[in-house]
Amino acid sequence: MKKKVELSMANFLAALRRLEKFSSMTVTNDRDRAGVIQAFEFTFEVAWKTIQKAIEDEGLRAVSPKGAFKAAFQLGWILENEQADWIQLLEDRNLTSHTYREELANEIFQRIQLKYVIRLRNLFDRMEKDQVAD
Repeated sequence: MKKKVELSMANFLAALRRLEKFSSMTVTNDRDRAGVIQAFEFTFEVAWKTIQKAIEDEGLRAVSPKGAFKAAFQLGWILENEQADWIQLLEDRNLTSHTYREELANEIFQRIQLKYVIRLRNLFDRMEKDQVAD
């Protein structure tokens, strides 16, 4: 594994662990929920940038999150039965940056807890397995 990919994977893992920790805690107020959403945003950014670095070794290029996740699908890091969740995840990430509505924040928070943490963990695990195999 190339050094820059290895460092990026370590950053991805650290962000993912923080998201897993925060999303498993009891959320009692808006601040806690906002913390989980912010951890999701950060993990998302680290994830797509890690994909961007890793796919260069495969001769692929991505300049956007959508392109990175498409490449991850092509490489088997995202499975076909997960695609709908990843499309929603990407849409939700864009919404968290540009819109704030209480109801929407609650919906995204629930998806983070129920789906997105799992999808991000699966992505990391598959990427790590693939990188170690190289």
